[in-house]
Amino acid sequence: MAFLCCLLIFSKIKTIEDVSWIFITLVVIMGPMSYKGSVYPRAVQRFMGTLIGIFFSIVSFYLGKYSPALAILPIAMGIFTCGYLVLSKIPYAAILIGISLSVVVTASEGNMDIAIWRISDIFIGCLIAVLFSSILPHKANIHWDIELFKLISNLHLLYAANLSRNIFTKLDLRQLNTKNKKIIAEIIKLSGPAQKETKHPRTTYLSIQECIQDLTSYLALIEMAYWECEISHKIINESSLSAQINNAIQYRFVMLESFIRDNIRDVDGIKKFHYREFKKDVMCELKKIVDSQSNNEGQQDLAVENQIYGYFYLGMKIIDRLDTLIELLYAMKEVREHKHFHLIPHKS
Repeated sequence: MAFLCCLLIFSKIKTIEDVSWIFITLVVIMGPMSYKGSVYPRAVQRFMGTLIGIFFSIVSFYLGKYSPALAILPIAMGIFTCGYLVLSKIPYAAILIGISLSVVVTASEGNMDIAIWRISDIFIGCLIAVLFSSILPHKANIHWDIELFKLISNLHLLYAANLSRNIFTKLDLRQLNTKNKKIIAEIIKLSGPAQKETKHPRTTYLSIQECIQDLTSYLALIEMAYWECEISHKIINESSLSAQINNAIQYRFVMLESFIRDNIRDVDGIKKFHYREFKKDVMCELKKIVDSQSNNEGQQDLAVENQIYGYFYLGMKIIDRLDTLIELLYAMKEVREHKHFHLIPHKS
C-alpha cells in the first residue's frame, strides 16, 4: 500500500530527479518485517548509516582537492567504522555506511549532487515508511500473542491426548510436535519487534521463551515416563497420582488460554491444585502400591520406581513452569495497563 501510494504521488512530482532510492528504501525497511517495532529501528539505522557514509565521502572529496593521499584517510576510517559496527547490535547501519561510501566515492568526477540526492531520497523513504507504519500499524505484539495462544493450545492438546487415563495406546503426535517447533521459532522471531513496541524488559521475553522451551522438553519426558514401562504405567493409573497431576496441569493450561484469548485473569488460580497440597499423600500411596506389587527382581523394582517418581517429578516441574509463565504474562499485562492508565488525562 505504501509503495503504490508513493508511486501515484511521485509520478506527479517532477522536482525529484531520481525517486528510485525512495522506493528501494520503502521495500528494504518494510519488506522483511513490516511490524511497527521493526520498521522504526530499521528506518533510523538506514538514515544514520547513509548520513555517516556520506559524511566520510564529503570529507574525502574536499581533502582530495589538496592531496589524493589525504582523501584515502576518511575512506579508510569509513570502511573501518563499517567493519567494526557490523559486529555490533546495529549491523544494518554499518552496511549502509559502506554502501553510501561506495556510491558517492565512485561517482564520476566527485559529483556531490549524488550524495545530496541520496540522503534526501533515503530520508523521504524512511519518513514514508514510518508514517505508514504509524497510520496502519502492523503490530508484532498482537501476532506474538496469537502465536503464543496457538502454542499453549497445542501443548494442552498434546498433554490431554497422550497422557489421559482414558487412552490405552500411545498416540503418534509427531506432526503436532513439528508444528509446535515452527510456532516456537515464530515466537522467538517476533519477540524482538514486540519488545520494542511494548517497551517491556528484554529479559521478560527471554524468560517466557525459556519457560516455553522447558515446557516442551518436560512434556516429551513425562510422555516417556508414562508410556515406557507397562508396570509403572499401570501403577500410575491405579493411584491418584495421574488424576492429581492431570487436574493441576490442565487447570493451568485453561488459565493461560483464557488469559491470552479473553483477558480473564485468575489471580489465585496458581494456588489451586498445587502439588504441595497432594505431594505427601501421593508419595505415601505410591509407596504402598509399589511395596504391594514388589517381587524378587530388585533391579526391575528400582526401574519401575524410577519411572513412577520420574513421572511425579516431571509433573511438578511442568506445574512450576506453567506458574512462572502465568506470573510473567500477568506482570506484562499489569505494566501495559498501568502505562495506558497514565496516558488517559485526568478530568478536572
